[in-house]
Order: sequence, then C-alpha cells, then structure tokens
Amino acid sequence: MSGLPFTTKESDIENALSEAAAAVEEVASQQGVADQDNSGTPSRDSAPPLKPTAIRLVRDRLGHLKGFAYVDFASHSQAQRAATLMDKRVLHGNKIFARISRPTKPLFEPTTLVMAPEEAADQSEVSLDASRILAALHSVGCPGESVTYPRNPDAHLCYVHFGKPEEADKCLALETLRLEGDDGPVLRIERSIPKKAPNMGSKAPQPKDKKALLEYKTSGKRERTLFVQNLSFETDENTLQSFVGWSMAEQGLVTACLIVRNKRGKSRGFAYLELATKEAAEKVAEAINGCELNGRAIKVSPSDRPITSKAHPMEGVEPQPTMKEAQPAVEEANEQEQQQPPKTMMSNSDFRAWLLGGSS
Repeated sequence: MSGLPFTTKESDIENALSEAAAAVEEVASQQGVADQDNSGTPSRDSAPPLKPTAIRLVRDRLGHLKGFAYVDFASHSQAQRAATLMDKRVLHGNKIFARISRPTKPLFEPTTLVMAPEEAADQSEVSLDASRILAALHSVGCPGESVTYPRNPDAHLCYVHFGKPEEADKCLALETLRLEGDDGPVLRIERSIPKKAPNMGSKAPQPKDKKALLEYKTSGKRERTLFVQNLSFETDENTLQSFVGWSMAEQGLVTACLIVRNKRGKSRGFAYLELATKEAAEKVAEAINGCELNGRAIKVSPSDRPITSKAHPMEGVEPQPTMKEAQPAVEEANEQEQQQPPKTMMSNSDFRAWLLGGSS
C-alpha cells in the first residue's frame, strides 16, 4: 500500500480493511435479500473475514514513516480481495493505492521488535538504557532477552530480542511501553525489518581498501604482465608486438601493450606487455630476454603491476619536439626577422595629413 499518511498506524490499516469488507458485505447482503425475495434462495455465500496476518509500516533510519506499507495475508485470494477493496480508498484524507506485492524477504523478524520514543517526545532526552527497557518489559509480563542498538547514533532507537515469536507478538500487542512509572517516557513498539544477508547477491565480497581492491581486481592480469626495459626511443607498440610475434612464431599472444611516455609523448624506454595466459608470459620472457630490438638488447622480467586504465598512452596527441630539436627552427625565425627592413614611425604631421586625405 502506498500514499499512506505519515501518522498511519497498523490499527488504522486493520480498521480500514474491516470497514471496506463490511461495506461490501452489507451491499452483498442487501442484494442477497432481494434475490431471496424473488427466488426464495440466497444467491451467494458470505465472504470470509478479511484479516491480515502481518502489517509492516516502512520507516527510514530515523524511524519516520515513508508513506507505504506491506500487508501480508493468509492466502493469495485474500490479498487480491484486499487490493481490490483498498485501491484508491481514502484514509485520513489521503487516497491510497494497493496492489499485489511479491516480497523477496520476510516482512519482519519474528523474535525482534523495534522500540523508539514517540513522535511527541523529545527523542534526544529519552534514555534507551537496556536495563530500563528490560525491567519495563518484565513488569508487563513480556520478558526480553537482550537489547541492541544501530550503528547510527542519530537513529535513537533500539532492537529488543525475545526468545520466542509468541513473546514478541505479545509485546507487540501492547503498541507502547512506558518506562519507570506513570510519568516515564513512552516508547512505541513496532516490527523489525530483517537485515540483509552479508553474502546476498551475485557479486563476491571485495576489499574496501583502495590498494587491496586494485590488487583484487588485477591479480589475474599481474601474473601475465611483463616489464620490458632498455627499449629504443623509436620503438612503438606495433613494433614491440610484431617483434614478440616474430620471436615466438605465433601472432596474437600479446593482448595489451603499453609504451610508457612522458608529457610530450616521447617514449621513456620501457613498456608493459600483457599476454593471454600466465604460461605464455613465461615463454615470451624466456624467449626475448636479451634479444636485440632496434639496436638495443632489451631486458624482460615479470611485472609487479598490471596495465591499468589510467596508464594508457596518449592517443591522438602528436609528440612535442624537445628544446634541442626546436632550436634550428627558432634560429631560422630570428634570422628572418632580422633581415626584414626596420619599420619607420609616422610623424604627427604626416599622420594628420594622411588622416585628412583619407577622410576626404
């Protein structure tokens, strides 16, 4: 059910269901009396009473209502009937909507209840001490076993655990619990939503630390990644990949290749090679280690890091020339500038004459 007022209680939903069912039964009984007068036999049997087995008002972490609830019935036919009766019905001035729901988890924990100060009370001043709550429960004949608290201290609520579901149901029927005499604070009592299982879902648990998470995600790639040193500065990715394929007499072994470059796009003389399998990486390292490529004997060893998405080469960026490479062009531009005739300044009288002549 959605569209519920934020002051709704479980009893309000039960009363609304009873009223809706009673109204339908009254109309049906009147129709049955009319049919009996005409034919002498009743036309239909009365429907079974519409009573929910459980009601859960959904709340946020601070205990405030979120405007919708889950209502459980003994059978699907009763749930369908309740959805038909309650859909677009007005409750405390709000039009509510009801439909069939398929919950993926139980509606509540059978032996755990939530207790929190009532809305009218100042929640920050109410002490939810476990001994006070257990003593108050014992005085009303609903002994609890333990009291736990959420991680968020601003929630200001507690979870009371019972030994049997019957004891929790008995305590839930009280709806409120007063602490320490007649003038003590009042706690509201509600069902507890079950916690999500730690291993629920298809994803395996992952480490929270960033460094450990990177190692977890790239552990398989690191085993098949090679570190190549002493490369010629003219060697690019295609040359290195072709060299590996030619040395092993097999193409397609290299799944990724990265020549590490500086900010100007120039090679720094080392690279990373990622192979298809760990065995292929071992064979390639043994085959090309010490071989000569573009006039240099390269060194190949297992890498302590994989090729990550942040370490790809600069695509579409032209390498910038170094200062030594750009020096001849700078000198040529300076010579051309010196060979040009010097520019002469126009005097004020000439400028005035030119201006008057141009305006005329």
